[in-house]
Amino acid sequence: MNSPERALSFLEFNLGAREGGKPVQFESLTLSNLYGFETGDGTLTCYLDVTEELQNRYGTLHGGCIATLVDIIGTAAQLTKYDRSGVSTNISVNYYRPAKGYRTVKIVGEVIKVGRSLHTIEVSVRDKETDQLLAKGIHIKTMTEAPTNLLAMAETFLERSSRAVREDGKPAIFDASALQGIYDIKARPGAITARMKVLEGHRNFMGNLHGGCTATLVDVVGSAALCTTTAKPHVSLSITTNYLRGAPLGSTIRVEAVVGTMAPSIDLTRAARFVNFTTKAKDKEGQPICFDAASLEGIYDVTAEEGAVTCYLRVGLRHRNLMGNLHGGCTAAMVDVIGSAALMTLVEVNHVSLSITTNYLRPAPVGSIVRIEAKVLKPGASVNTIEVFFYDDASGKLLLVEDDKFPGSVTLKQIPKL
Repeated sequence: MNSPERALSFLEFNLGAREGGKPVQFESLTLSNLYGFETGDGTLTCYLDVTEELQNRYGTLHGGCIATLVDIIGTAAQLTKYDRSGVSTNISVNYYRPAKGYRTVKIVGEVIKVGRSLHTIEVSVRDKETDQLLAKGIHIKTMTEAPTNLLAMAETFLERSSRAVREDGKPAIFDASALQGIYDIKARPGAITARMKVLEGHRNFMGNLHGGCTATLVDVVGSAALCTTTAKPHVSLSITTNYLRGAPLGSTIRVEAVVGTMAPSIDLTRAARFVNFTTKAKDKEGQPICFDAASLEGIYDVTAEEGAVTCYLRVGLRHRNLMGNLHGGCTAAMVDVIGSAALMTLVEVNHVSLSITTNYLRPAPVGSIVRIEAKVLKPGASVNTIEVFFYDDASGKLLLVEDDKFPGSVTLKQIPKL
């Protein structure tokens, strides 16, 4: 299958997924009416009518629908050129004009930057008739993939663990007793999912899934997920299970295991030393020798723990803007530097910034003390997400956007491959 055909097959599969005439996944629910597909080398163009089910309360194309377009069309554009799509690392969308109801929009996805581990795709949404730009999104994807044989091995491991029986039909190992009836096993790089119906052999005396059976699922399915990344044998060190709700007899549960990361033994003072050195680097005349030292002078009380760094800054004259408040550029520089320090508590290798997003809520006037807290939100093998919060130390109020959609400033850091 050539690349354009692969892209169109991807769209047909995702947008046309139905069961009994009804959509069975999010894409087929929202974007099943895409049409007029045209493919090129790293590009894909299509059209969408803004029908009533795609509109928001104002009668225009819903912002969530546009974000979904950036996701799906970005991936399809990538598949016109490459044989795999990787996984999404970041999706950002800028909205310029509303897409009015019952009009037609033109969507164009184009691969604009290709690296060894990251691909960047730009997706634009325009009014078909006027060609006005309505929205533009950037979709960044990480190109990691486990060998096919590892994925097959993981699925086989889980199937055999659940079906190991003796000649008399009784389970041959404990796994087979606890995992009897597991099905719909699907592996992807770093993760595996499966379903299981709660049978008589799984229940406790209250008629729910036994806690011991749940812990066994954590152990075995977790091992299967790890099998998607390595063929090396491994043993369990610790299993912690939190029970939230009961799964009654006869119900079907979905189990998903994702390989996370554990920090090695790292000198946490290294992160604090990095901040102190970076922000206080001066020449013989006492002048800052780098941008960090010039803009972030005055940071103090730097403390580090695993995956996090906290420090303070008294806003001085050198930090202010024309209105006498902490400069937005200075804030962004701190997101970068303090975010890097937080990551240094988990990894010892060098890293570079991929993206920095800063949202502002309240000003910090000259003389005020700002508390800065950086935390590694999502560690990864090559891309790490760090969240940074800025607080007024006196009132405790957050100085950056505080809402359910975007609770702080975020910086993405990449660990380059050597």
